[in-house]
Amino acid sequence: MVRGGDLRHCRPDLHRAHFVCLLRWHTAGMAPLPFGPILSVLLLFVVNMLINGEELGWRGYALPRLQGKYSVLTASLILGVIWSLFHLPIFFTHGGGVGGNLASEPLLGFLMRTVADAVLVTWVFNNTRGSVLLAILFHAAVNTWTQVLPGIDTAHYPAGLLYWLFIGLICLAAVIVVLVFGPARLSLKPVSEMAYVTDPVRTDGTNLHGPE
Repeated sequence: MVRGGDLRHCRPDLHRAHFVCLLRWHTAGMAPLPFGPILSVLLLFVVNMLINGEELGWRGYALPRLQGKYSVLTASLILGVIWSLFHLPIFFTHGGGVGGNLASEPLLGFLMRTVADAVLVTWVFNNTRGSVLLAILFHAAVNTWTQVLPGIDTAHYPAGLLYWLFIGLICLAAVIVVLVFGPARLSLKPVSEMAYVTDPVRTDGTNLHGPE
């Protein structure tokens, strides 16, 4: 919780994570959970990982094809916009979303973090030889912390200072990745180690992803 607006008192809300797990477990018709809040965070992570099968489509199918046609940053931004549009029906559904009411999140913040997340997940994907599994793990980790840290999950807290600080940090991380690893590939690895479908060489002979 956050007491008196002092960030020094910010700590993971393990009991709320436990409640989210209990709610999902009960909805699935399972027996009561035999463990406490800390292990519930791990269970929450596993649940988030299992429901992130969408990464098979985003990173497993769409991203390699987009990277074959555009720079990696451009491909990530395109995918980020599509990713945002994909979630919009849930966004406008009361009670929708993972573990809460996504409709209570500011639209601007939602779009900003989704596009920034797309850049970060692409960075993970391109630096792990196109590992969809690690993209799923990264996605699940981000979702888990947004449900555990107070002030970030707008289903239970108003979108205040902590929420916008989180959005700013996600965007800052994406900018740092672009500056350090370059917009062409978001990776210092050679093109041969990247996941793309089409030939990354233009018809004029120039390398689409920059020099190796």
